[in-house]
Amino acid sequence: MRSFALGFIPLQLLLLMLMGFPSRLAAEEEMGLWDCVEAAVTGHIAVKAGRWRVEQARNTVEQDRTLFKPDFSFGAHYTANSYVPKIPLPGRNLPLGGHNDAGISIEAGHLLYDWGGRRDKLKADQDQQQSSFESLRALRETLAFEAGAGYLRLLAARSERKIAERSVETADEHYRHLQALGSSGLLTYDEVLKGRVHLEQARLMLSRSANAEKLARSELLLRIGVPLTSAAEFADSAGQIPQPLPSESRLDSALARRPELAAYDSRLASLESMAAGLASENKPVLRLFANGNVARPGIDQFRNEWIGYGRAGIGMSWSFFDWGRKDYAVAKLKAQWEETLANRRILGQQIALEVQQASLTAEEAGERISVAHSGLEAAEEQFRIVRSRFEQGQVTNTQFIDAEDAQTISAIEVTRAELDLGLARWQLAYATGELTARIDERWAEKQTDERQDNH
Repeated sequence: MRSFALGFIPLQLLLLMLMGFPSRLAAEEEMGLWDCVEAAVTGHIAVKAGRWRVEQARNTVEQDRTLFKPDFSFGAHYTANSYVPKIPLPGRNLPLGGHNDAGISIEAGHLLYDWGGRRDKLKADQDQQQSSFESLRALRETLAFEAGAGYLRLLAARSERKIAERSVETADEHYRHLQALGSSGLLTYDEVLKGRVHLEQARLMLSRSANAEKLARSELLLRIGVPLTSAAEFADSAGQIPQPLPSESRLDSALARRPELAAYDSRLASLESMAAGLASENKPVLRLFANGNVARPGIDQFRNEWIGYGRAGIGMSWSFFDWGRKDYAVAKLKAQWEETLANRRILGQQIALEVQQASLTAEEAGERISVAHSGLEAAEEQFRIVRSRFEQGQVTNTQFIDAEDAQTISAIEVTRAELDLGLARWQLAYATGELTARIDERWAEKQTDERQDNH
């Protein structure tokens, strides 16, 4: 029986690793485990949506940086047929000014000092950007795990289908042999019927395993973000799965590498900066301003001519009482901070449990696969002996069918044990953050924000 190897690196996969894993394989090439991971973490529509969230956060940071720069405004007005009062004089009325009013104004302003409010807002949004970036990494981590698990299930389903095919071939050959014996009068009809039933059961198992393989393939295509109508082909070997770390360092590695925890840390820092920014709003701010106006006031002058004037200075504003609105906002942020901290602690405990479960499952799966291979070897030898004796007429038809069933069941058990071992190692790589480290090495997302100190 052909099964997928978990610790063996095919030459083609090794070459792909050395070449840096091209982003898109040719259509005629078979996709391996890491090709599926690459498709999931680079081309899945969910990843594209996550990148747009990071881009939105980056734009918010850039918008915050403009708060440290001066602002400019321009205004213009024109009023036609304005009311013009007149001074009554003997024989005539003297109009004051003209009928039109027009003006142009230009103003520049710059916030000199705000007790760190702008700085805190910038830092809060930078931390939020980092949080969105870490959330994107966590999303890619999850997609990679699901893609790898789907690929391993496809290999197992394919192996079971091949086992079923061999079982049908054996059952069909046996049934033809029984028919020949029955026609010669050397076997009763009920034994021939038993052989036909065995063949029909084998065909039913083949139909089920074929359907299971189709469903596993469709699920894998869904996990890697490829349409179900795709003609993509997949290899027969899982290739390299990251080896588990020493048990004493697994939890520390998980807590340091898992991007979900990093996202929580950035969110906590963002909430702290937002609270500090709100607190600064209770203090006065200083603003530098300069403006100039050119206007034709109309009714303001007898001669109705254009005049210009300007001013410059420093202004102070202070919202010293707001009925506690800022205090309530700070308290709300504090509650969000406490909730986020609690959720982070819960996640840390869940990760610790995941690491422990994955470690124990991997150890158990390693022991099970050894037993499964021994069972298959025994079943194959038993069926070889029974088959030989049946041809010599020394064992019954029932014994032949039972031996063949035992061999098929043992082969399926090996396939499922190998699947469980592959999934256990894949789960351990996910839980300890090793999978994220491999993704970052090969297909890292670039953090576009470079933090700058603005005062």
